[in-house]
Amino acid sequence: MSIFKPEELEDDILHDLMEEINELYEASEQTLIELELTPKDNELQRSLFRSVHTIKGDLGLVAFTPMISLLQHLEDLLDLLRKGEIDYTSNMSDLVLLLMDKVKTFVECCMQSGEAEYDAELNNAVISIICDIDTTNKPRHEGLLAKAVNLIEPSRELHQDDEANEAPVNLARTGIPKNLSRTTSRFVIF
Repeated sequence: MSIFKPEELEDDILHDLMEEINELYEASEQTLIELELTPKDNELQRSLFRSVHTIKGDLGLVAFTPMISLLQHLEDLLDLLRKGEIDYTSNMSDLVLLLMDKVKTFVECCMQSGEAEYDAELNNAVISIICDIDTTNKPRHEGLLAKAVNLIEPSRELHQDDEANEAPVNLARTGIPKNLSRTTSRFVIF
């Protein structure tokens, strides 16, 4: 684990930062819920991108560097989404929320104790997985996203068959895969 000690910042600046992160986090949660219903809605995709971009920018202003790289790569992933080059999935939603949780916890620790502990190796592993997602490997996206989510929160144990060459799962309006049948044995009940 690494320790980050920010420069001396006024309490007002940190409180404003945390307030904006909380507002953008809540807006992102709502956007992700709406994306579950309309995954191709470009305005929702752009809104999610803007929220992550704004948080990343705010962290840059206060030089909270350990989280900036993570958010930059998440932003790159969401840029592919808003350009229609990759598809929205529930695993993407989980990844966004988990990374935003990490950012919130990081900032809260800096506010409370003047430093934050973070796992640079884990962050780099997640970044590496996100970088593997591109327009040429759509059948692997779900597995890669699940792998990233599992690294951040191992208790989820999502299926991560990223080597499968099957067609991507299409989400129904309820977020349940359309091609799921009673004979399907590869799904996990949470």
